[in-house]
Amino acid sequence: MRLSINNVAVENVPSFVYLGSTLTWDNDCPVEIKNRIQKATGVYSDLKVIWNDTNIRIEQKIQHVSFQYYCMRQIHGR
Repeated sequence: MRLSINNVAVENVPSFVYLGSTLTWDNDCPVEIKNRIQKATGVYSDLKVIWNDTNIRIEQKIQHVSFQYYCMRQIHGR
């Protein structure tokens, strides 16, 4: 079956990114898991600068991480 919109054929692709998540034709989760781990690793490696900064109080660091956790819960609804 071919799908078309305004007489333009829609192409079948093996995977694509939608709202930051990688979707595959066969719903292959390991690809999405790998991508999320890579993104999280990059973000947390950037946090090393904050954790190693002696000019920032530990209370501020904890507040920063707590806020990130709160935001993720709001985004992902958990």
